[in-house]
Amino acid sequence: MSAAFVSTELLKSVEEVFVDNSDFISTGYIDPKKVKKFENVLDILDKRKSEWALSERLSPIDSLRIYGAYSTLYNVFYGISDHLDLGIKRKENPKAAKEVYPLIQDSLRLVALVENVNTLIKNSKGQPSTDAIDDVFHLSRKLYSDAVFRRVILSGEIRNKDRLVERLGKELFDSQE
Repeated sequence: MSAAFVSTELLKSVEEVFVDNSDFISTGYIDPKKVKKFENVLDILDKRKSEWALSERLSPIDSLRIYGAYSTLYNVFYGISDHLDLGIKRKENPKAAKEVYPLIQDSLRLVALVENVNTLIKNSKGQPSTDAIDDVFHLSRKLYSDAVFRRVILSGEIRNKDRLVERLGKELFDSQE
């Protein structure tokens, strides 16, 4: 993809946690205050997932791919945050940070791609190319597989599934009225 990446709040937040994780590795200390920054990333990703859950801005399959990318990012960052918290408790400095480094690096690439698509659609500047959507989809699947392989998330794991079931139930109930 040759287009320049758009700077968004999410991209800046992910860049910040990437730098923090690099610092954890170089200093050999995982700072619990900096791990809390993941909460901001998770909040933004949760909003993006909600925006794309039933979006009609793209074809259903493309919307699902964008939603899936944000969902994967949410699960991966949630898992990374847990992994770093566990590393702090086990005093595995900087081992835990080194283990998640490739995931944060790939997440940063995926955030840049998916935020470009999101910004393009939001600003009504046209439709993203099929290649752009495919790139998001394939990197999302790679990230998910890598996170499962590294045991940062479990296969088939859904974060906040109670809230998801509640929202879907409400939407189904509301649509029947």
